[in-house]
Amino acid sequence: MMFVGLALSHIYIYAFDHYRVLRSVATCDVASMTVDWWAQWIMCLPCAALLVCYVYKSNCEGQLGTPSVLYCEHGSGLTLICLLAFLGHVILHTIVLVFVVPCFGQRQQEPHDEHYEHCARRIPISWFSGNPVHCLRSQFIYDHGPPCDYSVLGKQHLVRVNHSIGCYFSEKGGATEDYSEPNFDDLRQLSSRKAVDAVTSLTSRRQSNSRSPRGAVSSPLK
Repeated sequence: MMFVGLALSHIYIYAFDHYRVLRSVATCDVASMTVDWWAQWIMCLPCAALLVCYVYKSNCEGQLGTPSVLYCEHGSGLTLICLLAFLGHVILHTIVLVFVVPCFGQRQQEPHDEHYEHCARRIPISWFSGNPVHCLRSQFIYDHGPPCDYSVLGKQHLVRVNHSIGCYFSEKGGATEDYSEPNFDDLRQLSSRKAVDAVTSLTSRRQSNSRSPRGAVSSPLK
């Protein structure tokens, strides 16, 4: 039951991180795989501990119901076997991570021979617009006109173009919301007034029909 709970917990953590990175985080940049490599390496410790438990429990035990045993040690001999199993698994795990796992990875792409101006026209956040200190220096020290604007996700269209300082990105802004149109409260008040007017008109027509002489045919309501 403990291992089942551990497996389900790892599945939940993986699914949560997958959703958080792809759906909830605005941007994510993995600079290197160093943290992931050490996280994979540190897993060798609990795996080695499991191997030590197996070696310890298998001491002086038969294999598949037979009375024959592979080893039967006591005292320091059993301790030495458990220690060798622990260190052997750590070394094997490290060798696999260093030499075997990189064979299945994607090769690093060669850098593109592209001019900075072409990249800056399609990428909103550059070294200049992504550095708030540089943006302040551009406005208050160098007095650029217009200065280098700080680029924020979702507000890229506010960045102004200035080729002389390396700001080439431009984007059309989104549609501006018209606040002069009636909102929900206005529509509700309008509908209530229409309903009151309709009830008043219907009541007045019924009263006029009730005052008309008998035998007279009243025109139908339109």
